[in-house]
Amino acid sequence: MTIQITPPDPSRKKIDFTKYRQRTFWIRSKRLSPLQWGLMVLAVLLALGVHYTLKRLAGRTAPVPPKNVLLITLHATRQDRLGCYGYRRIETSRIDRLAEEGALFLNAFSTAPLTLPSHASIMTGRYPASHGIRLNGVMTLPEEALTVAEILGDRGYFTGAVINSFALHSVFGLNQGFSVYDDRLPRSPEGSRLPFRSAVDGTEAMKSLLSNRGEKPFFLWMHFAEPCMKYDLPAPFAEAYAERPYDGEIAYMDRAVEEIVQFLMQENLLKETLIILTADHGEGLGDHGETSHGLFIYNTTIRVPLIVHHPLSIREGQRISHHAALVDMVPTMLEALDIPVPQDVEGRSLLPLVNGQAPGEAGRDIPIENQAPMKQYGWSPQAGIIRGHWKYILAPDPELYHLAEDPDEKSNLFSSRREEAESLHALLQTRLEAFREKALPDEGGEAAGTVSPDRGKDPKTMLPVKKQLDQAAVRLESGDPGSAVETLREVTAVDPANMTALTLLGIALLQAEEPEKAADVLEAAVTLDPVLGDAHFHAGLAYERLGDTIAALSHFQHVDHFNIHYIRALNRMGRIFAGIGDMERAIETWQQALAVDADDSMIRFNLGKGYFSQGKFSHAEAEYRKVLEQDPESWEILLELGKIYLLTGEKEEAAKIFRKVLSLNPRSRRAEELLKRTEVNW
Repeated sequence: MTIQITPPDPSRKKIDFTKYRQRTFWIRSKRLSPLQWGLMVLAVLLALGVHYTLKRLAGRTAPVPPKNVLLITLHATRQDRLGCYGYRRIETSRIDRLAEEGALFLNAFSTAPLTLPSHASIMTGRYPASHGIRLNGVMTLPEEALTVAEILGDRGYFTGAVINSFALHSVFGLNQGFSVYDDRLPRSPEGSRLPFRSAVDGTEAMKSLLSNRGEKPFFLWMHFAEPCMKYDLPAPFAEAYAERPYDGEIAYMDRAVEEIVQFLMQENLLKETLIILTADHGEGLGDHGETSHGLFIYNTTIRVPLIVHHPLSIREGQRISHHAALVDMVPTMLEALDIPVPQDVEGRSLLPLVNGQAPGEAGRDIPIENQAPMKQYGWSPQAGIIRGHWKYILAPDPELYHLAEDPDEKSNLFSSRREEAESLHALLQTRLEAFREKALPDEGGEAAGTVSPDRGKDPKTMLPVKKQLDQAAVRLESGDPGSAVETLREVTAVDPANMTALTLLGIALLQAEEPEKAADVLEAAVTLDPVLGDAHFHAGLAYERLGDTIAALSHFQHVDHFNIHYIRALNRMGRIFAGIGDMERAIETWQQALAVDADDSMIRFNLGKGYFSQGKFSHAEAEYRKVLEQDPESWEILLELGKIYLLTGEKEEAAKIFRKVLSLNPRSRRAEELLKRTEVNW
């Protein structure tokens, strides 16, 4: 290759650098004072700073607000168990990447260490004592409550949710405002509804929801039930986290979050969508003696992860130390979408913090509460408040912590810093009184806004009892009711008014084939708490075994729609009515159950048999057909369907069905007998 070199042009004017050298010499030769040198250097640095700032801004477009919102809530996820918060023994690459690309809040707090109350705060922007949901499983969100889904639905947004836990089932009212609220849960082999859906199945449901959302902007809520104490990890997480299953469930959940984010990218939705990822509460993991959650309000169960992510409006890599709370989710989402925030919302938007505006942090206080110890064990409830670096806990034995100096809450300063404690106590009482004045109607449980620190025993002093309860529950679940009975009898000897201990003892006695003793113990439990659904359900089972159908019906009727056993109770009531010859009431009861859970195949099967017994063959066939839509190879249903065709004279169709039954279950003698009858001329 030949390179052509062009000779210099003699006509081109030469540049005289002499004058520049002279000016440079003048600068060097002139004596400057230290102040003059400093000012000159500062001027140069400022010029460079302006230059690079302008250069950076020239390549950056103006912030573009999001069109959509995706809210992701994790169950019982401790902040300090995620990689983005400094934990190095776990793989949470997707959640970490959301944090790197967005804003990570270091001090975000739940409103209660319970799933339903905290999620109600997320959805309404109000504290539990204000929105009325104080406990899991016994309350429903009042219709007067205004949810973010209702606000956005009225503005033309498509609103959808995928719920993976019965704790957030639509029966508890959080479905208000959602056009799609997918709370379908898997079933046991017996057909009863299980309490959780896996992250994988929930993710598929969310992807389906995204695929069928239409052209509207959307607000979607993805709820994960992991991590859960009943650790059930799939491969490869089961192997990689065999010694740390809690971490493994978080890593497994992170993989599901990755799938959702990838799907948003494939659909070109990521840049248009504000993602908020947080948790309902944390997990004890043995700290302060608490294994799970719902006993105390220490930061192990109250501090939560919080990430706000939107590529076009939120600067990446932010780590924000200002306080945030779950009540802040509603105003943050609404402000991001340029929608006015209702006046009754008690949280504040986090967007000013994300945009670099520091609020008056000294004026922020975050109330927290926990009514579960009183409801579940008859012990004292708890309330608390966080203000600045201080945290005060109202209990029979009050507590005060300086969170900056004592983040693990090991040193109770209540006695030595009484002035701060009294100030925070007064502030907490003021906040509770304000909640009481504007509280929504409270369906069940304690009146909103009330806390009685002297009511019951301090949970801290009852830790040995709680550990025994946990041990008994594990033994009961592992199929060892005998040892569970022994432990629970020890508990009830020292804590006879403990409703949970009595209920577990009754269940253990029932499993140990002692229904009479079980019934006596469970009667004691429902005497202490007349709406204790688990105790009523198992008391009904005990009386069924004793042949006392009247007592069984009475207890089954007290299992309300909040309880996970509600459908099973209705099913058994229907069977009792059918057994005593009252088929009309049996059918009414099964219809009532199907109105709540239309996918329960066992109840639909029983309803079909009820119609069959009345000679309503077309009604029976309709019910059987619906069951077959779920399970086309259910030989039991096919057998019943074949009977209908046989009795209505359609022997050829009946014969086809009986042959199919025999192909599925060759040992079915009943199918053989009925097939022979199709060959007989009547």
